[in-house]
Amino acid sequence: MLLFICAIFLCIATSVAASDKSVDHINRDALRQAIYDGHVHKVEAIYDTAQSQFLAGDITASEMRELFEIFVMSDPRVSAFS
Repeated sequence: MLLFICAIFLCIATSVAASDKSVDHINRDALRQAIYDGHVHKVEAIYDTAQSQFLAGDITASEMRELFEIFVMSDPRVSAFS
């Protein structure tokens, strides 16, 4: 019974920690919108934050790469971003 209670506590603690971590993740939609709107400084700030989170181990290399996949799109608003 004690083992069962400990297992439940561990599951709850893990899910709470995971949900706190996901709050810090970069919102790709916000990044895309900043690019569409031409807000260079906002995009720069988002990528600076992402780099800091990557170096701290809060996001993975794969998640970091996903943020740059936005520039692979053929949307003219992305192509025009400079």
